[in-house]
Amino acid sequence: MAILDINGDGILDDNIVYTYDDASYGTAFDPNLMVYNWDSQYPQLPGYLKPTPFVAGKDPNMVWGPSGNISKFNCIIRWK
Repeated sequence: MAILDINGDGILDDNIVYTYDDASYGTAFDPNLMVYNWDSQYPQLPGYLKPTPFVAGKDPNMVWGPSGNISKFNCIIRWK
């Protein structure tokens, strides 16, 4: 996690989730740990500067294969 003063209170915040690392790298998920996630870093979003529990994201499109790899299924349909 990053360390900087994200909310401008003069205190360094060490609970900012890196948005550029692979998901397998970093602190273990902990719902009791409040963090500033990606959506808390954009003023135009409703979660701006609001910490949220540090939990894995919910994505119903993820499928775990026998290899342990994640696959996402997308479909593009074009018509005229």
